[in-house]
Parts: sequence; C-alpha cells; structure tokens
Amino acid sequence: MKNKNLLIFLGGFIFLSVLLAILFSGKGLLVTGDNSVTSYANSIASFPGSLVSDWNNYSLLGSTSRFTPFIPTYLTRLISNPFLSHSSGYFLNVLFVFITMAYFLRGKKLSWTACIGGGIAMALSGYFFTLISAGHRGIFQMMPWAVLMFSGIDRGFRNRKLFYFGLTALCIAWGFPNQPDIMGMFILVLLPYALFRLVQEWRLTKGNNKKLVIITVLGAIFAGIIFSLVSFQTIDQLINVTMKNREKQMTGGASAAAGAATLTAEQQKEKDWIFCTNWSLPPADAVELVVPFIYGVETANRTYPYWGKIGQTYKWEEHHQGLFNLRQHTVYIGAIQLVFAAFAICMLFMYYRKKENFKDSIVADSKNRAEIIFWLATFSLVFLLSLGRYFPLYKLFYMIPGVDKIRCPIKFIHICNLAISIMFAYGIDLFQEHFNCKKSKTAIIFGYASLIIAVIMLILAGTTLKSTSFVNQLNQMGLSGISANLVKIRSFGFFFSFMTFAFCGILFQIIYYVDSMNIKKYLPFIIVLGVGIEMTVIDKYFVNRQPQMMPLLEENYFVKSIKSDPSMYRLSCPSQGAPFDYWKRFTFPMNLINVSVPTKINNLADDYKAYYNAGLKDTARLWQLTNTKYILAPRTGVLELVKSKRGFKVHTTFDVNNNMQVRAATIMNNGQFAIAEYINALPRASVYYGWESMDKDAMLAKLTDDNWNPQQTVLVSKQIDGAAENISPSPARIVKYKPNKIVVKATTSQNGILLFNDKFAEGWKAKVNGKTTDIFPCNYIMRGVEVGKGEQTIVMTYAPYKKAFLLQLLGILIVVGLGLFSLKAKKD
Repeated sequence: MKNKNLLIFLGGFIFLSVLLAILFSGKGLLVTGDNSVTSYANSIASFPGSLVSDWNNYSLLGSTSRFTPFIPTYLTRLISNPFLSHSSGYFLNVLFVFITMAYFLRGKKLSWTACIGGGIAMALSGYFFTLISAGHRGIFQMMPWAVLMFSGIDRGFRNRKLFYFGLTALCIAWGFPNQPDIMGMFILVLLPYALFRLVQEWRLTKGNNKKLVIITVLGAIFAGIIFSLVSFQTIDQLINVTMKNREKQMTGGASAAAGAATLTAEQQKEKDWIFCTNWSLPPADAVELVVPFIYGVETANRTYPYWGKIGQTYKWEEHHQGLFNLRQHTVYIGAIQLVFAAFAICMLFMYYRKKENFKDSIVADSKNRAEIIFWLATFSLVFLLSLGRYFPLYKLFYMIPGVDKIRCPIKFIHICNLAISIMFAYGIDLFQEHFNCKKSKTAIIFGYASLIIAVIMLILAGTTLKSTSFVNQLNQMGLSGISANLVKIRSFGFFFSFMTFAFCGILFQIIYYVDSMNIKKYLPFIIVLGVGIEMTVIDKYFVNRQPQMMPLLEENYFVKSIKSDPSMYRLSCPSQGAPFDYWKRFTFPMNLINVSVPTKINNLADDYKAYYNAGLKDTARLWQLTNTKYILAPRTGVLELVKSKRGFKVHTTFDVNNNMQVRAATIMNNGQFAIAEYINALPRASVYYGWESMDKDAMLAKLTDDNWNPQQTVLVSKQIDGAAENISPSPARIVKYKPNKIVVKATTSQNGILLFNDKFAEGWKAKVNGKTTDIFPCNYIMRGVEVGKGEQTIVMTYAPYKKAFLLQLLGILIVVGLGLFSLKAKKD
C-alpha cells in the first residue's frame, strides 16, 4: 500500500511538472505588469549583496528601497539568466504551493490522492495562478508561506513540538514583505484557526491539559522571538514606509476621485472607503466561480475583453469617468472542486442524521468533522467579505484597525481558494468511502444533480449563441465590433461547465451502478486528473507571452556601443512615446544601462527633486554633472543638438523595424534615431585637487553658475584645506561596481578629493588604503572621499541591514536546528 501511495504521489508530482511546463511553453516574454523580467537583471547583479543592502546602482544616480529579507524562494536569483530566473520563479513558487498544500492535508491523515488533488486545486486556482497576467510576483512568493503556516499551527498543537511554532513564525515573516495586505488576510484566518485547533486538542486530552498549556505558552513565546529576530526590520518598514505609502496612495487616489485639491474630513473618509473597496467582487461576477468567461477574459485581451464591473470606478454609470473596468485574472474556482467540496459538506450533515452508517468514515472522527465545518464557515464569511462594497456588513469589518488600509476586497478569494481546496480533498476521501456502498442514495442524488446542472449549462450554451438580447446589450456598451467573439467565449464558458458537471455526474453514477472495484479504484486519480485538465484549460487564457517584446530585451546595436565604453557613463533619453518609453522600461534596465534624468521629477525624493530642478535650467550642465555622456533621441533632434551646442557629436545612428528590432543605419547621420556623445560629461570617478567648501544650499545655487568649472573644481560639504585649483583632476579606475560594494583605484600627485558621481546617502562607508574615512556630499548630491598622495585604493560599502540579516539568519538557524533535533529524537 505504501508503494502504491508513493507512486500516486510521484505521478501527481510529474503531472504537475508537465502541466506547468505546458503553461510556460511558447516563445516570448511571460507578461507581467508591475514586476517585469527587467527587475531581475538588477536582482541578479546585486545578489547576494542585496541581503544586506537595498541599493540600486542603475536607478537614476542610485537609490535605496525597502529592506528585502532573505526568503528561500529568492534563490532563483542564483540563476544568472534573467529570463530563466523570471519564469523559474513562477514555476517553483506554484510548485511549492502544491507541495505545502499536500503537506497540510497529509497532516489530516487524508489519502495521498486527496492530498495531491487539494494541492493541484490550490496551486492552479484561478485567482492565484492567473495573476501572472497582472504580474503580482509578490503573491506568488507569499502564497507558499501562507499555506505552510497553517501546517505549522496544526502540527504544532498535534505533535506538541516547538519547531512547528517557530516554522509558523518564519512563514509569517517570509510572507509579509511580499504582500502585507494579503498576508494579513491569511493571518486573520490563522488566528481563529489556532484557537480552533487549541480547543480541539483541549477536548481530546480529556482533562490532562498540562502539557498542552505548557506547549501553547512556550510556542507563542518562541514564535514571537523567532518572528522578532527575522522581521524586526520588515515590521519597521511596514509601519514607517509601506503604511505611510498606502496612506499617501489613498489620499492621492481619493483626491483624484473627488476631483478636488482639498477635502473635508467627512469627504476624505468617504473617498477612502471608495478607494479601498474599488476592487470588490460584484455579485453578478460571482457566477464565474463556476462558469468561466461569461464576462470575457481580461481587460487587456483585445479578442475577448472583460466587460464586467470588477475594477470599475465608483458610480461609473453616472459620470463615465475613470475606469470602465480592470481585470487581469479569473476568479474561477472550478466546478469539480465545488461539487466534491459540496459532497464533503453533504456527507457531514448526513453523519448527524445517521451516525450508525458512518462508523468507519473519516467524518466519524470529530477532528475531521470540525475541520470541514471550520473551512465551510471560513469560505462563507470570506466570500461575503470579497463582495466588499456590495456586502452591507463590510463596513463593520472595515472599522477594524488596520483593515482600512486593505485595498481590493476581491483578494479574499485567495482564502476562498484555500477553503475549497481543503474541502475538495475531504470530498475525494469521502467519495472513496462509497466504493463499498452498494446503493448509496447520496451518491446517486449528487450524480443526478450534477447531470441536471450540466444539462442546464448546455442549454445556456446553446441559447447564448442565438441570444439577440445579449448581442444588443454588448452593442449598447460599445462592444459591437467584438460582440461575436464575446458571444462565443460566453457560450464556451457554459459548455465548459456542462463538461465539468457532466464529468462529476458520471463519476457518481459509476460508484452507484458499477460493482467492479478494479474500475472504482482509479476514480480518485481520474478526479485529480480532471481538476488538472480543467484548470489548465482556463489558466491558459491568462498566461500571456509576448514574442514581440523579446527584441526590447536583447543586447541590440546601440546598447552594445554604449556598454563597450569602459568608463561607465550614463544615458539620457528625454524623448517620450514609442519606442523611447519601451526602451526606458525594458531595454535599459535589462542591460543595466543607467538612465540619469527621470521623466517625472515630482515623484522623486526632495533632494533629487531640488537637484534636477536646479540643473534643468541648463540641460547641458545637468548632463555634465550627472556623468551623462550619451543622449538618445530622434535623429533630427540629435543633429540639432550637435549644431546648437558645443561639446556634442553624433555617436551612432540606427533604425527600428516593425518588430521593434534595432539595426545599424547604412549611412552615418541617416537613421531614424541617433545617440549624441557629450565629450564634457564628468567621469563616474576622478580625483580633484581643486575644491570649494560650502553648505548644501550654497552648492545648489552654484550648480548652474557659469563662473564655476566642474571639470576643474568640485564643491564639497565639509571644510577641507589644501585646495590647488590649477591642477587638473586625475583619472580613477573602477575595479568593482556592485550595489553594495565599489572599489576604485587611482594614482594621485597630492592630497585630493575622489568625486564619485553616484548619489550620496547615509549608510555608505569608505576605506582608503584600509583606513576608515568619511563619505560626504559633493556637488550637492554626489559622493566625495578624501584621498592622500600616491597609489590609492578606495572601497565604498553599503550594508545598512547587516545586523538585520544576521538576526534573521540566527532565527532561521534556531528553527532549522530545532527541527533537526526533533527529527533525530523521533528516530531515536
């Protein structure tokens, strides 16, 4: 029997691997919205230094972001190819969700088949898996830990082991940084689940509760310690950065929604409510939990666009302002999953009616009955919460402190997926119990009910194709040009539901009418296989690849010409629109080309904003100070620049074909686009012997002073004697350039100032020939270091989170060590 279970498990594992391979097959970039493959280029360049540093060398003049803790799934960054890291990150996280879900269910003593089925149902659930279209990579990195923490609580109480409480703390700590609001939703369920499991174990001990009390108290303390060690930096940023950013986002969004610059407190409160509940699940869209595509596919799909109300701006029908809708996923849970989850619930209530017929059933165990009831109650509650503004009592939930910062109530569908997957697994086991029942009335009722629903779906599929009222509805919405496509996809959705309900109905008919156990024993595996096929068909519509994006990520003609310059100069791309916006979004980040001047200055930090506003009065001076040697623009603009200003020459010209592929121009000065070269741009690093000491305000005013020559003199923020204005700067060679460590070598004729044209920030430290020295602002925003005479080696390091990393590493080692000790003790 063990070998059989192992084969089933391996079969499920291989099946899931093949399934995901199919989903990720095809050419082109796996589309993401807010986290594209280009972000992985910098991640790979900074790993593993990013564990103690959050500095990005390639963002403007350098920038810092929020602390990123060490999370095991980040190890995909060890794959040096950004494309492989990008896709493998999705694959491994989805696979991890499958494994963690199966692990949780196996702790309930369910069969391997049920565990695999529940794992596949959760891993491929519509709202989780199809968020690939939206590009919310954080959800994929969070979800495995959200699922695993329930196992930690379950096994912690059952096995009385501190290790599992520590594991729960680790899961919370690793899940929070990726998606704090969604992880917060799961924790809102975890807390009552922990209380639920405690009450269960309390009843089972029958008065001998001393050990349970001790393990509960120690487990809570231990989990608190581990969470503090691993997450103290994350929590600090959650409170001081993430929450403040959300408040700023809410204020901005609310003000925009109001169309006014200032709002009263009451107006602001109402607009916050509108902003936070905008992505609520309309009740009509809830039908798609069972019937896919009845409102199209997704907003960006030009063939089958989504035309429902998810993401629609509040009262859009009245003012027609804002978004008509915005959906990049499906909420489809699956007919098969829901049927077997309903079967588990039905069998639970049947137990209470005729207990004598359930002596050997899994529902005869009070723990299993309670588990099904808990997840049924959870599903019912969170489904109502997912309705958001459409659920009258949601305002009571909204009043809970912190909940008013959770945006998009539809996110509760993630928890619905979890609850259904668990009940579905119980349904598979209860279905297996009916193999020995000669004439099970429950099975035949479910069989006929499923077939009746299937027939209704088939009728709806046919009537949709012939419905003139539906076509008129689409035409009134301005969708007349694609109404035929939307009719077909809606009809397909009903027909697909017909197939899935018919599938379930036939399975129940088999166990009622067929006596052969040789046939029946394969039915659970057929259920699992059916779920895999069901979700694959639906998910395929939302896993988007765009071959046309690939040329934008390649190392093309002009990229090679810039990267071949060993002096690490920056580039400016002042033009907007296609193809410049694509290059700035994809080509430059992917190839680690630093664009120095931002498109939108108002969104920057105050020091950046002041610096650029001062420098923009003279664009050539700004390019000079920011180490910007290359300016990319249309050829006519570049030629005009070369003629009108001194110090510029044409570097290269090139053309772009219809497939966005870049190729060299056949004749110089004859391409569509061109790159100008500015010979007066300051190097990334050089040693100055002439300087002026002044405060930062005076520096800002001096930046555009025609009497100041930045090629001869540097502005410094500290009082330093010994300036020699008539000596030209010495060149400096950059030996190492990483986000957390920079090594520069220079040979100097006397004491000087190393000007390193990256942004100054607190946290950077420097050593000159092994001796610690200060880094101070130069030219208002850049870094400066004092150096002596002769051969100089300057090392700059940035590791503000080194202590945080060591503490979280300590927490991880404690939990892992305790787990290994528990495993050894169990073997002994």
